[in-house]
Amino acid sequence: YADADGDGFGDAEMGMVMCEMTAGYVIDNTDCNDGDATIYPGAEEVANDGIDQDCDGEDLIVIEECPAPTGIEVNVVNRRNVTFNDVDGEPGDMYDIESSANPGFTPTGNPQFVGVAMPFTVPFALADNWTYEFYARKHCGEMMSDWAGPFQFTVSPGTTVIMSPNPAVARVNVTGIDLTQVAIYDGHGRLVAKFNTTSNEFNVSKLQSGVYTVHLIGAEGQVSVQKLIKK
Repeated sequence: YADADGDGFGDAEMGMVMCEMTAGYVIDNTDCNDGDATIYPGAEEVANDGIDQDCDGEDLIVIEECPAPTGIEVNVVNRRNVTFNDVDGEPGDMYDIESSANPGFTPTGNPQFVGVAMPFTVPFALADNWTYEFYARKHCGEMMSDWAGPFQFTVSPGTTVIMSPNPAVARVNVTGIDLTQVAIYDGHGRLVAKFNTTSNEFNVSKLQSGVYTVHLIGAEGQVSVQKLIKK
């Protein structure tokens, strides 16, 4: 049988009868691809490449696993310094993080932080005296692990700025800061309102009912981050 690729295994469709062995021919006829010397019975199979290297009739399929992270921790120094970490992670591991100021939520699959390395510090101030909840999942190439969580943490109080009434229907008064700007974020961290003000009050009548994070910026650059419940 012809052994065109020289791997020692012949092509069953290219056989002939001869009295003496001729160069380029072998007595074996089990090669499944006589045009590639890396493909023959018993060859080392490469998983998941769509090629049958060992001529057993199929490619080797290996289902890869992507386990959820197991070492998630959170370190809260203050509302401006909250860091997530995976103590069981490896250098180069990347994660998605989805969080909410409303404990008991279910991950939507649209995380606020995508493909971040740990330790990861939240890039904005959180609200004092408020409990947050978050989930984390790990990247494994093109695969994603299941969500790990929920994990909860509470930011310790440390501000004398007060918003009232809270819950609010329309006008909100602010004391403890010379207010110059207000930024309001929904439970997914999306900015829904931002405006300047020369008085220590603002109006939330156009907001839908729910829980919001309010950034109050003062005349001297100070920032107070608080939670507001809109009726």
